[in-house]
Amino acid sequence: MISAVRMRGRSLSLPITMELVPPERRAESAPCHHIPLTRSGDSAESIQLWTCPEEFEDIVKNWLRDMIKRLEDENSTAP
Repeated sequence: MISAVRMRGRSLSLPITMELVPPERRAESAPCHHIPLTRSGDSAESIQLWTCPEEFEDIVKNWLRDMIKRLEDENSTAP
């Protein structure tokens, strides 16, 4: 898991990935499986039920690219 990173407006008490997990799922054994990866809110746990491994990998790659872009944009526009 990614350790907490100092970024403007972000909590230092939680790893960045944990901030993405719905609060009611944070105590589960694999909380990162509940991070919404699609616009409709599908998580890794649910996506694996209806995709082949290649499609699952594409969804995760796209989410990761979008998340990196969002974090870069937030960091570059913050005062």
